[in-house]
Formats: sequence, structure tokens, C-alpha cells
Amino acid sequence: MKEPKLRFKADDGSDFPDWEEKKLGDMFSISAGGDIDKNNSSKEKSCSYPYPVYANALMNDGLYGYANYFKVDGDTFTVTGRGDVGYAVARHCKYVPIVRLLVCRPKENDNVDFFAEQVNCARIFIESTGVPQLTAPQLAVIKLLRPSLPEQQKIADFLSTIDTIIEKQRAMVSAWEERKKGVMQKLFSQEVRFKADDGSDFPDWEEKRLGDMVEFINGRAYKQDELLASGKYIVLRVGNLFTNDSYYYSDLELDEDKYIEDGNLIYAWSATFGPKIYHGDKCIYHYHIWKLKFDENAISKMFLNYYLQHDVEKIKSKRTGGTMVHITKNAMEHRELEFPSLSEQQKIADCLSALDTVIQKQKETLEKWQELKKGLLQQMFV
Repeated sequence: MKEPKLRFKADDGSDFPDWEEKKLGDMFSISAGGDIDKNNSSKEKSCSYPYPVYANALMNDGLYGYANYFKVDGDTFTVTGRGDVGYAVARHCKYVPIVRLLVCRPKENDNVDFFAEQVNCARIFIESTGVPQLTAPQLAVIKLLRPSLPEQQKIADFLSTIDTIIEKQRAMVSAWEERKKGVMQKLFSQEVRFKADDGSDFPDWEEKRLGDMVEFINGRAYKQDELLASGKYIVLRVGNLFTNDSYYYSDLELDEDKYIEDGNLIYAWSATFGPKIYHGDKCIYHYHIWKLKFDENAISKMFLNYYLQHDVEKIKSKRTGGTMVHITKNAMEHRELEFPSLSEQQKIADCLSALDTVIQKQKETLEKWQELKKGLLQQMFV
């Protein structure tokens, strides 16, 4: 058995016993969640429905709803058994597991927080031609390292302290993002106005048709044989802007308007949508993206980027459920928006850019703590 690089000492300074390698099923009884009793459950938590219902999902740690009954009581951990398999969460409450969520109950007093972390580091992979599934028997034979119970507790307490710091930092990021939204609302509703450098008032904002101020230039659709695994130009798609989709390339030579370059303001109008200032090498772009052309002597690029971000939220709020499939070029061109003078635009952009700098620093701090925890786990379990 490979010796962990990171070990704890007992309170008296002595070494703990060596870790054992054991099958998970020898230490935990494992069962799968079943169907939910719809007559005794609710989407909302209340006095009548106090017990959480957890499903086989990653978002929000699998929280599905609430029930007026529970199936599990005591310290356990759950493991996702379908799709994104192998994601473990320690549970210290009464709850209802449903569908393919696997529940691990300690047979002795093993620490569920410690073993949930170790399962997450085990990188459980199930080979499948369809939707990956992890069954209780498959999970039971996975081999894990078992320290003595006192060392388990020390490790779990240590990692819990780091998790607390990470959650506080994540809350800090969210708080700053909410502050920015509030500031944007006040600025773009003109509830708060800036003054000129000499203390005088800026002119009133003027209502203008967006299409008279900005030209929205479509990208193009690509045939499959035009998309390459490597090539001269990246083909920028919506998925590359907002998720981790892989890139396609092309060697096509196109009209200049079909390229975007570093610093261009672009707008994704399909699925996940909104403005973004592109940073990167010259590339060609998909038709689900517009390149925005405008007179930068009349409109600040940073201001327009923030203004359109705010406008996206206004558009969403008018849609049923706040969702958006796409917005048409005609609808964008006919939007009536009020524009301040260029000088006031710059002050607004500078204010919001300063907030973005703070948010980015908070995110970097969060990433450092997450990387620290990842490194510690690797020293323990890898």
C-alpha cells in the first residue's frame, strides 16, 4: 500500500497506526434510493415538509425538494450512481434519497466526512456505452485507505476548517457580484448620477434606437467539412464563450467582417446569451454570435458592454420563468435605450470596472484555497 505523504500526529505527539486498505463495502452498508412519495413531498421547505430530498445530481448537492417523512437518519454519505458517477457528499441530517443516489452507512464509527473526501479523490470511472451507472455492488468493491478513527477525525476536522474558509470566500464572491448588480441597477435606472469633473451636472440621457447606434454583424454557419481539428483560425462558438466546449478550426479566408479580433465587443444571441469583450487571437465566428460595430467616439466600449449586460437581465425578466432561447437581430435593433454623454459613460464604465477588479481578486483568492485543498487531498489519497 502506498504511504500517504501527509499524516497527522496523535495529541501526545506519537504516530498513529499505519493506514489499512479495505473495500468500501467492508466498512459501509450501501443501498440505493428509491422513488419519491409525491403525495408526501413538496418543492418548498416548510414546517410540514422539513426533511430534504436528495437526488442523483451535482447541482446544489442534489437537493430535489422536501418531504414530511425521512428514510435515512444519522451520519452517512451519498454517492451519485448515474451520469456523473462517483460524486460523494457527507450528510448529517434526516433525509430522503431518491432514484440512483447511493447511500453509505458506516458499520462502525468511521468518519463519513473523511470517506466522502476520499471517494471524490478516487476518480471512480464506469465504462459504459450509454449513460454511466454505478451500482451498490460496484461501489462496494472499491478499495480505500482506512486510518484509525482518531486520525480520521483529525483529518476531517482539518478539511472542514478549509471548507469553511472556502464557503466564506465563495459567499464573499457572491456578495460582491450582488453589489455590482445593485450598482448597475442604480446607475442604468439613473437613480444615481455622476457629476462632471468640475462638479456640474451631466446632460440628460437621450433615448435612442439601438440599431441607430450599433451595427450587429452575423457570423456564418459552417459545413462539417469546413471545421477542422486544427487550422489557421479558431471558429468561435457560443459554447466557447460561456462553457468549456472544445474548439474547431478552419482555414477559410472570409470577408473582414466575418473575423473578430482582440478587444472586439461581441454578443451571443442564442442559448446562453449576452455581450462579451473578446480577448484572443484573430478568429472567425459562428452565426449565433454578432460582432458589434459602433463609433467609439460616441459610445464607450466598456460602457456598452456593461449596459448590454444589464439589458440582458431586463430582457430575461420579461420572459416566462426568466428563461431565454434567443433574441433576434430585429428585436435588438429596435430596442429603445437611453444613452448618457460619452463623459458620463466613461465614469460609469470606470466604476463598474473597479468592481470587476475586486470581484476578480476575490475569485482568485477562492481558487487559491480550492487549489490548496486539492493539493492536500492529493498528498493524502493519491
